[in-house]
Amino acid sequence: METGSPISPGAPAIDIRSLRVDYGNFLAVDDLTLTVPPGEIFGLVGPNGAGKTSTFRVLTTLIEPTYGEVILEGVDVLDDHEGARRILGYMPDLAPVPGDLKAWASGFFIWIQILLLGNALPLIEPGRLFPSQGFSGMVKQIANWTPQPVEAVFMTGTYGLVTFVLMIVLASLITPSVDHQIKGWRRARKQGRSSLPPLGDEATGFWFLLVMVLAGAAGWFLFTQALVESRWFPGHHAPAGLFVCFVAVLLAGGAGYQTLLEAKGGRVALLAGILGGIVPVMAGAVLGVVSNRMIPAAAWLVGISPLSMPFYATASLLPISELPAETSRAVPRAFFFWLFVTLVLAVWLAIRLWTTRRKMARESLTRPSAIDGNG
Repeated sequence: METGSPISPGAPAIDIRSLRVDYGNFLAVDDLTLTVPPGEIFGLVGPNGAGKTSTFRVLTTLIEPTYGEVILEGVDVLDDHEGARRILGYMPDLAPVPGDLKAWASGFFIWIQILLLGNALPLIEPGRLFPSQGFSGMVKQIANWTPQPVEAVFMTGTYGLVTFVLMIVLASLITPSVDHQIKGWRRARKQGRSSLPPLGDEATGFWFLLVMVLAGAAGWFLFTQALVESRWFPGHHAPAGLFVCFVAVLLAGGAGYQTLLEAKGGRVALLAGILGGIVPVMAGAVLGVVSNRMIPAAAWLVGISPLSMPFYATASLLPISELPAETSRAVPRAFFFWLFVTLVLAVWLAIRLWTTRRKMARESLTRPSAIDGNG
């Protein structure tokens, strides 16, 4: 503990009197009285469920006790939270995450989509959104400039990729670790609950990922529709089924990553991201350079990566897409095949996650001593 104010002579650093903490019908701390003199190194030791963590949570103003007195260096913890926080430091084994982080992350993602559309859509009709217009302005010989269909396909794919990467980053923030999940179920047991609060940091982030998938697919579709149906590409329309495809693309990669992260942890998810997301792109790029005859095989190999799916989706489904002869068959076939495989894998991982969380909850609520880390 860090001393932030002088202690009166003879006053203890920590003075706990008749402390009791209840979680519903569960008694966590029963009539604890404890005094720690200034300058003393004191260890609180006890078996699982003895009430160690609950006592520290009262000391650090994180929870209110049922009754009792807690004095830190002359400051009443129960009456003066701010004063107590100024004179103590606390480092738990698992740092707490704000309870509204999941809602905040989902709202932030939706706000980014609105921001992207608000800045991009007004630039389509004047043509300032297309990179080739800037090049045309530098090269005076180019007259009667018009954007090429390949630009629109690439830009819609880029929008989908940016949306996917942002979703993955936010999913990493809101996905609880296995330790956090166990701690959450143990806390629920103490509080007499049989479920976790949906906004708690220990609750699953899967449903919030689905919100981001739908919002991202909607933004991606609106951008694609505005681009394809602009004056630059007369007679073309973005089919409504494109939205369903965009949902499938974001759901396949996003749900697969999030469920793997939540069930197996960050190391496994990172390894899967490298092997399934980066290595196929690098290997396909090398294979495509070797020989033109290997380009179809390279297209199949690159299509494994979820990072390539936004580009494969727009190249396969947009009416303005004009694929080279070498890839005109390989890209659409690879896209639909790998999308189906990734969706099946994501569903399987989601089922495994649901089963794992049910098992964790059952063990936490019926056999707490098997998983409790501290009291």
